[in-house]
Amino acid sequence: MVFYGRYSTKKQDIKSQLHSANSLVKEFNCKIVKEYIDEKTSATKKTLHNRLMLRSLMDDAENGKFNIIIVYNNDRLARNPIEHLYLREFFSQHNVTVILSGPRTLYDNGELVPQLLKDGMTKFESDATRDRTKDNYKYKIENGKWIGGKVPFGYCYDKDKKEITIKPEKIGFVKLTFKLYREGLGFKSIAAALNEEKNNDLEWTKEKVKSIIINPFYSGYLSMNKRNKTSHNSINDRKDWILGKSKDIPVVISFEEWEYCMSMYEKKKKEIVSPNYLSSQYLLKDILYCRECEVPLKPKNQSTKSLKGDEHKKRVYVCPPCRDNELRKYKIRIDVEEIEKYVIYFILNLLQNHNHYGDPVNLHKEVIKSATKELVEYDLEIENLKNVINKYLIEKEKVENEIKKVMSENDHDSILYSLQVYKQQTSKKIKLNRLKIDEILKKKEFTELIMSDFSLWQNMNNGLYGNGTKNSMRRLIIHLFNKIEVSLSNESKDLWETNKNEHQGRIIENQYNLYIHGKVNLETKYFLDIEVD
Repeated sequence: MVFYGRYSTKKQDIKSQLHSANSLVKEFNCKIVKEYIDEKTSATKKTLHNRLMLRSLMDDAENGKFNIIIVYNNDRLARNPIEHLYLREFFSQHNVTVILSGPRTLYDNGELVPQLLKDGMTKFESDATRDRTKDNYKYKIENGKWIGGKVPFGYCYDKDKKEITIKPEKIGFVKLTFKLYREGLGFKSIAAALNEEKNNDLEWTKEKVKSIIINPFYSGYLSMNKRNKTSHNSINDRKDWILGKSKDIPVVISFEEWEYCMSMYEKKKKEIVSPNYLSSQYLLKDILYCRECEVPLKPKNQSTKSLKGDEHKKRVYVCPPCRDNELRKYKIRIDVEEIEKYVIYFILNLLQNHNHYGDPVNLHKEVIKSATKELVEYDLEIENLKNVINKYLIEKEKVENEIKKVMSENDHDSILYSLQVYKQQTSKKIKLNRLKIDEILKKKEFTELIMSDFSLWQNMNNGLYGNGTKNSMRRLIIHLFNKIEVSLSNESKDLWETNKNEHQGRIIENQYNLYIHGKVNLETKYFLDIEVD
């Protein structure tokens, strides 16, 4: 004779179940020789095959190691009626008797209808309890009431005072985490940076960083239904979250800042924005274009080391079509440090000191205004495409009706073929326009992301004068410029033709034209003396 027991939560234990079983076997002078106990295991969340000790019990029953099982009640074995049917059939096939010590009845096949009703009630009671608990939690969360549990990193909970407070020695890491993420660093890079910080006694991982970034608790909000139950590392869609502002939580960052970081995470996940877009080591990546080829210049690290170990650093922007086309006379290949120096110290300072917006505050407002206008244009474009799709859908429906009509007549193969071709062409047009809408939606979401970041980033002076990080400068460039086009000046082309044999393969100084396309009215042209192959 063996015993099987199960309990779900930390607040429960197995003592009462064992007491009931031992009282029963004592009456009949029997002895329990082995106990199979699934601790902290929910029969609702885990199927019978995913419960370790129940699976072990079934294996031993199959091998004939016992013929009687004592269980407190049938809900300890399962909550699902289908699982009850399966277990009863299984134990019956292996000649194992299951005794329920609580109600002192047999767990057997018996009469099907009463057993199904009993099993159904077990599941109904379980579901009802779960729903009541969930509704209670939801009510408390929406009303900002703390429901207990472990507080996030950087906080502590005083049980006596029932008060949530900040740990000063820890919360600095939280603030730094959000700051670095807003600057464009990924989870792994942030973890590496935090591990280098002084007074750090933790082993930071990208999962730890992620848990901070996605948690609205730091902005004063409680949350529920955030993580996917089937996969703990997966996050549910934001529309399924339940949030509630709590006056009991000390706020670390504003809700707007947290919203921006969460939005950035979601867009990286959907690949709307590249994970390294805001933190590229190349300030002008995806901004610098070849004017003639109309493609972005590609950054290349061409640094080399001599036999003595001396490093010769050389990073360049190149135009792939120029480089790969042997018929092209002039090939764009620009030194990274040179072009970035001009953009940072010449163009951006020009914006600050000489543009008609007067000061960064006005320019900031103008960028927001421009982005808002861009979003409106995207919406109009999407609306127009939807109207076009609706038009094609109507045409497609008419053609399908015509095809049905023709198919009822057997002598119109040529007409039927033409209609089928027209239907396929219409379907392709519908698909193409839907793809266009998807692309515009991605652009719109990216614009919203940049706009959200820029709205929060009031201090432009750090970016303009180089007091901030390189990531800050990268973000400022993305905010201000749609693209910067590069082409050789006519004087440089003439010089190239004159000296092409003498200077082939060597670096010579030439003049480039830079055409600035700003998100606001910055479109102009500059002449820069920089190096080119």
